[in-house]
Amino acid sequence: MATVRSSLEYVRSQLKQDRPLIAQAFMTNGVDLFIEKASQLINVSRDGQTALRGEFQQALARIDRNAQGGPVRLFPYSRISPDIAQQPKAVAIDPEISFGRPILLNAGVMTAVISDRFMAGDSVAEMAQDYGVAETDIDEALRFTQKLAA
Repeated sequence: MATVRSSLEYVRSQLKQDRPLIAQAFMTNGVDLFIEKASQLINVSRDGQTALRGEFQQALARIDRNAQGGPVRLFPYSRISPDIAQQPKAVAIDPEISFGRPILLNAGVMTAVISDRFMAGDSVAEMAQDYGVAETDIDEALRFTQKLAA
């Protein structure tokens, strides 16, 4: 709430808007608040820093939303890659599945289960056959759990 308050105060004082919640369409990446002004994306949580529009919009594309625009599913990054577009959407976090724990979406199984099986000696090919998914999906689940552990 402190971030929201300071962001609203920034919009009021610096952008001269008395009622920012009515006058502005705010966006968030889950940490900061942003507005669009003069074709720029401005981080109002950080005293008006300009944000990189392309990367921000690509990150927002990794969130599925319901009809009202609320977030319902997140596809976390599983790779350390400079190209965000190359990030697969095999792993998902959905509060309606496995209580929001990361899952391999096409199989509906928690990534931790896949990791545990791998550590116990099961091969990627065996798990792919068991869950009816491609081996690349199993690889992504393993990559994601390894990234979490780091």
